[in-house]
Amino acid sequence: HNAATTVWPIGWPLLLALVYVALGETGALWLAMTCLLATALLTAALCRRLLAGSPWGGWAAAGVAGFLLATSQEAVLRSLVPMADAAAALFSVAMLACLTHAREDGRLGWSLAAGICYAVAYWIRHPLLFLGLGALPAYGLGRRSEPVRWRGLLAFAASALVVAAPN
Repeated sequence: HNAATTVWPIGWPLLLALVYVALGETGALWLAMTCLLATALLTAALCRRLLAGSPWGGWAAAGVAGFLLATSQEAVLRSLVPMADAAAALFSVAMLACLTHAREDGRLGWSLAAGICYAVAYWIRHPLLFLGLGALPAYGLGRRSEPVRWRGLLAFAASALVVAAPN
């Protein structure tokens, strides 16, 4: 009986396995690069949304942000082989995008989605546990000028806990 434990989270291998079953080895090899491109597009969209009132509507900043992410030497190198970095970045940026939506319109669905994205990012890279602290200002914690939105924060925390608990 040979058994070994690992320090690596199971999230990335699960994503690879699902893509492998659906698209074969070629699909699995393209997963990291696809995640990198999706992260660049989502980063640009988030930048555009956050800078909508600025000159040019944030288009220049969104383009630069997306371009820098997509062409970063480290990101590209880690995406040419099936490594988890791009997927972890994708779900981290997705969490921030969902938090932005939750902050703007206050609907609990965005808070739930942010919590799910946070938990998936954690499943992929355990050090991303501290990423959840980024949600606190989105719900008014630490801001003297606005009340804390407890319903949204609890929805975020509950959905993250339910998804992350099996790990």
